[in-house]
Amino acid sequence: MLKKDFWYDLPKELIAQEPADPRDAARLMVLDRKNDKILHSVFHELPHYLEKGDLLVVNNSKVLPARLMGTKVPTGAVCELLLLRQVKGDTWECLARPGKRMQPGTKVEFGDGSLTAVVDETLPDGNKYVTFTYDTETLYEKLDEFGKMPLPPYITKQLEDQSQYQTCLLYTSDAADEEDSVDLGGRRILKKKEKEKKKKKKRT
Repeated sequence: MLKKDFWYDLPKELIAQEPADPRDAARLMVLDRKNDKILHSVFHELPHYLEKGDLLVVNNSKVLPARLMGTKVPTGAVCELLLLRQVKGDTWECLARPGKRMQPGTKVEFGDGSLTAVVDETLPDGNKYVTFTYDTETLYEKLDEFGKMPLPPYITKQLEDQSQYQTCLLYTSDAADEEDSVDLGGRRILKKKEKEKKKKKKRT
């Protein structure tokens, strides 16, 4: 299997720059394995394609605003860190820009200075081990405050409401499920299907 086996043309005008509104109006591609046909639908029609015994796998992982723009101390030079993975505690492996000018010992401040980072080590591939210091309970609170979403190059618009980058399946409150004004996307429509089944049973 080669990487080129997965290459395909994707016209720019078909790349969504922001989520559908409402969220469950997003497009849905359906592959009919019985006749090998591709159908074009919308996400709120998903229940119509589910049958008894089907396994539905959902991705409820949260996207971190892991891109941090800061300034070097004491020069004030602008730099950037992109958090890749947590190594241990407050030490993370990061991509750094400009990497050559962020050698071990470099200190960086973000926002109002309540979040700082020190470069500990440069790895063979150029990535950095960086240790963060902050005044909140966790680093994630500071990421929510100062971080931005790491967008792929084909997404050219940065949304002001960063929660729009999250999957609607992150909402897990049963109380929220009962509110008609709360858009839970797939979670809502699946619950809707359960209600439809109950209505059918009552009729019969």
